[in-house]
Amino acid sequence: MTVIALVKHGTYERRLAAARRALKNWNYRLVKSRAIIVHENQTNAFAVVDLESGDVVAGESASRPRLSLSEVEDWYNAQDFLSKVASDGTRLRDLSPATMTPGQRDALARIAMLPEGERRELVRYLTAQLRV
Repeated sequence: MTVIALVKHGTYERRLAAARRALKNWNYRLVKSRAIIVHENQTNAFAVVDLESGDVVAGESASRPRLSLSEVEDWYNAQDFLSKVASDGTRLRDLSPATMTPGQRDALARIAMLPEGERRELVRYLTAQLRV
């Protein structure tokens, strides 16, 4: 699968449409503020929402978005979606600490506190379980 980065040229409407399509392909939604459009240099603000969980992953909140379109494009390009494609071609869920639940972050912290040998054994055990 080819993943194309968002670029910051073209009309505002084309950039906005491209951002919406790109985010939708990765199960995100672009939320736009309801500000009044005064001139071509848009003052609207945006937030990126995960469609599965409904969590806001960028832009503060869905009710009071804070990102500009340029910042949304920067966020998208920083996600490295190309590396999030599994060997069978399916997309991997974004599991960066910023998008994890508190329980997931706690489990990750507990695993990180284990001595290296125990972490290695845990990985071997989990790998063996996945192959069954």
